[in-house]
Amino acid sequence: MAAAGAVLLLSSCVKADVDLTVRSDDVIDGSIVMAVDRSFSNGNDKTQTAMVDALRDRVLPATRSGASQEPYSDGQYVGTRVVIDHMTLLDLDRSTGANGLKIVHQGGRFKLTGKVDTSELTSAAATSSPQDAQRLRDSYNVVVRITFPGPVVSSNGSVSGNTVTWRPQLGQPLSLSAVAEDGKGGIPWVWLLAAGAVLAVATAIALARSRRVRTPVDPDAVPTARRLRFRVRVEVGTTND
Repeated sequence: MAAAGAVLLLSSCVKADVDLTVRSDDVIDGSIVMAVDRSFSNGNDKTQTAMVDALRDRVLPATRSGASQEPYSDGQYVGTRVVIDHMTLLDLDRSTGANGLKIVHQGGRFKLTGKVDTSELTSAAATSSPQDAQRLRDSYNVVVRITFPGPVVSSNGSVSGNTVTWRPQLGQPLSLSAVAEDGKGGIPWVWLLAAGAVLAVATAIALARSRRVRTPVDPDAVPTARRLRFRVRVEVGTTND
């Protein structure tokens, strides 16, 4: 999990694909792939295992509650996939090293910090043969993708919706940083404000109607012609009876 923000100091071609989702109740879900280029082991299973173990020890020092491991393999890499299911932020903190991925929930926001440092990979490339150095550069594949429950407030990664993505470059130390809303108060408060505005308008209309004074009809204000017609109808009716 340090590949998602911890110091990544390895001497072989690596793939670290981190995809985590932070929940508003302080747990995370997702997966972390930690793998090495199979070509560096020359097809030796024991060498592959040793390389993967070394990578896992650096990337995931401890497996806490909410994490399970399974083998990972594709056309180029071989390694381990860690499946995260409702791991608490506290267990995440305990699973990473001093410079590892840290996510703190405070004041309605999540704050993420961490570091990816590949300086030793650059040193390894410099002391390797030109062919191995090129393979090292070509095989380096690290992606960190974190999805938050609310909008991202600030980040030094690429933001798409509530997701922040980092793609560390070989030999360039990168400090991860992101702040996001916890998603608990955003939409509900908007609806409450809208409901309050509607209620205020309805109350104002009701008060205006209740205060409206209806002016009584003054018989003297009725036009003379209308009173005469009314009198004629009454007199004619009385004569016929």
